[in-house]
Amino acid sequence: MDPHFPVHIRPAIPADATILADLGRSTFLETYEKYQQDDNFYAYIAETFTRDKIAAEITAPGTGYYLALVGAEAVGYTRYRREVHAEGERAVVQRIYVRGDWQGRGVGRQLMTVCTERAQEEGFDGIYLTVWPVNTPAVAFYQHIGFTLAGTVMFQLRDVVEEDFLMYKPLA
Repeated sequence: MDPHFPVHIRPAIPADATILADLGRSTFLETYEKYQQDDNFYAYIAETFTRDKIAAEITAPGTGYYLALVGAEAVGYTRYRREVHAEGERAVVQRIYVRGDWQGRGVGRQLMTVCTERAQEEGFDGIYLTVWPVNTPAVAFYQHIGFTLAGTVMFQLRDVVEEDFLMYKPLA
């Protein structure tokens, strides 16, 4: 964490939806545009990171958005969810997005801590996330903080199906 710029993490509210949508779009582009520039990619971004969609997700049961702020400036966010799978219910970090100029300064670790603490409070003994394998800095970060590869899952990017890593961290 950068001691000169303390990061404050707080639960997001529906009024934050525009900030979250803008931050989601910009960080998604910053991270993945070098790998994809087709119409499908840009349509996914336009459909996924909308104010209305995120406002609805913020209030959805079993979901929590958390916003990372430095002063009044949004520098990252995460989305935590409880998901039902064949094996039962899981705690999942669905998104953890940090602006490039704030990566490596402890923001991602603080956002992840909020998610793992919530999962523990809800009685989960582990937490999952998925990541596109080409995002090697994210994969390395997750491994550094205790996640291990648990398999692969398919990710639907509109018309294209991609294979993501499924990673797991025990919370005991």
